[in-house]
Amino acid sequence: MASYEPLHDSREWQEMSLGQRLARYALCYVTWAGFVAVGLYCATLIRGIYLGFLPVWGPWIMNGVDTVAPILIIALLLSYVLFMEHYLRRGVVTQRLGARILRGVLWMVPVTGALYLASIGVPRLLGA
Repeated sequence: MASYEPLHDSREWQEMSLGQRLARYALCYVTWAGFVAVGLYCATLIRGIYLGFLPVWGPWIMNGVDTVAPILIIALLLSYVLFMEHYLRRGVVTQRLGARILRGVLWMVPVTGALYLASIGVPRLLGA
């Protein structure tokens, strides 16, 4: 894999206007907000999927799962949000923001699609 030097020390970064720098960071954070929104949607899909299985597991386990699972989902979502912010911001510095956005989209589309299909399939599978 090729290594990319940060732009902060390069002549190109120093010659870049403030407007160009702000535009790159604005694109970075707007894209990050979009990824966060899709991540929140995925978190609600995950919650819907495990809530669909709770009647099958029985009433004695419903309370425990519905108490612990949201904490795990929130921890997973928080780590995803922090990772994506760092990943995209680093893409600005190394001039690889476009490739990083594309990688994020190519990863997020199948995951979101699979979760959506699973959320539709769980009620049908259980006969609800």
